[in-house]
Amino acid sequence: MPLIHPNLCGTFLDASTAFLYNSDIMLFGGIHCMNVQPCAPSSGRNYYIDFLRGLAAINIIIIHTAFWSGSEYVPVWFQSLTLLIDVPLFFFIAGWAFSYSNSFEKSLLNVFRTHLKYTVFLLIYTVVIFVFHRAEFSPASALNTFFFVFPKENLLLPVVGSSFWFLPVYYCVSIAVSGVIVLVSRLSANQNGAFRILRLLLALVFFLFAFLSLQHSANGSLQTVLFYCLFFLLGYLTKDWFIPKLRYLLAALGVFVIGLLAFIVLSGRNGFDLQSAKFPPNLQYFFASLIGVSIALYVKRFAKVASTNIFVWVGKNALYFYMAQGVASSLLFFIIPRLPTLPWPALFAVCAVINLVGTALLALLLKTISDPLERLFNRIIAGKNKTA
Repeated sequence: MPLIHPNLCGTFLDASTAFLYNSDIMLFGGIHCMNVQPCAPSSGRNYYIDFLRGLAAINIIIIHTAFWSGSEYVPVWFQSLTLLIDVPLFFFIAGWAFSYSNSFEKSLLNVFRTHLKYTVFLLIYTVVIFVFHRAEFSPASALNTFFFVFPKENLLLPVVGSSFWFLPVYYCVSIAVSGVIVLVSRLSANQNGAFRILRLLLALVFFLFAFLSLQHSANGSLQTVLFYCLFFLLGYLTKDWFIPKLRYLLAALGVFVIGLLAFIVLSGRNGFDLQSAKFPPNLQYFFASLIGVSIALYVKRFAKVASTNIFVWVGKNALYFYMAQGVASSLLFFIIPRLPTLPWPALFAVCAVINLVGTALLALLLKTISDPLERLFNRIIAGKNKTA
């Protein structure tokens, strides 16, 4: 982001921009004393984004291993630790990835592609339910799943339906925030870059204010959407920045941990239970989620990720892994009773490995079926663009 030399009222903006670049006392996510510096632009695909997305996808598998089949033997404190790298990091990455296109149309197409893959998964899932668990099947319930409404009782694969709350939230956040970014960019087309950054920062403040205002509201869905809008926009705004020194990272983590502990004490909560703070998300989950984001921004400065990295491959196919883990996590309920008695860390490790392997195999199956349909969809879109 180049330094701006505005004319009228530009002295203040120029000084502000210089401050953001050069000062050792920066403001990042409301935290002082952290120097955040611009990152050199990369050419081609950013494999670090794929790496982070893959890491987050793998951790979702770990989370669901701990919270579903592990609910009876995994302690709450360990379950909460797994949530430090969770869905907010996905949205942060999505906002960062959007900075490469800055296209509202591409965001819409991405939503359509995502739902196409989800529909393919649903067709397979419906056939499985019809064949193996007829009591759960009905035409009405099969239709409802297209809109993310799954049955609540007598389920063969209980983790599947409970995993897909993420997709409608992602659709809303992706369309809403990408629309805001494109609108601000167009309104700032004839102005300098500092005006555009300030407007986007105002949008970030608005989302934060709206989220905090709904802390005690009964409208949990709106609160959830606003919460993840914050992380999407934060990812976009920090696309060219990283945390340069370990001491700045430690300072930020210290503030986030203090905020996390303060919220636990002031709210009268018993112990470190992030799951209760996740639905709907509150300030405790907000502080916890910033820990993973800060670490990602620190590692960003020296990360050199090869295209052959296994996490990169998982990141490129993260949606398939996300859909597949619901099935694999559910199958653990049938496997655990057949395992020998083990200490909980050993049992969890065995279950996590089984879940990871099962998810990877199912993700490969989904990819094999869905990829030809996605290529057909891309050809149709390309043909329409040529005739337009």
